[in-house]
Amino acid sequence: MMPSGPDDAARSRDVAFSLRVPGLAWYLWRHPQWIPSVIRAAWRLRQADWWRRRPWLPVPDPAYWAFRVHTAAGSDGRALSPQEVVAVARWSNHQRASR
Repeated sequence: MMPSGPDDAARSRDVAFSLRVPGLAWYLWRHPQWIPSVIRAAWRLRQADWWRRRPWLPVPDPAYWAFRVHTAAGSDGRALSPQEVVAVARWSNHQRASR
């Protein structure tokens, strides 16, 4: 059994907050053709051994996600728009397919 404590709870909250993309679910609801692209790109960003650490979700490392947001948006602290997430996911999938 894995230890659980205040650090685990804080890390779970930090991961959930840092991965937030306001309006993404609503945007994908209205544009379902982009759901597979976003899921494929998100799956490639997951941490190795994600099932061993809380929050037990296939999410990227918060530091890596911050780096990716910074390179995509050009600034720290700004959340990506849903359109930017879809554009980056489509670009990522296209790059992967052309290998």
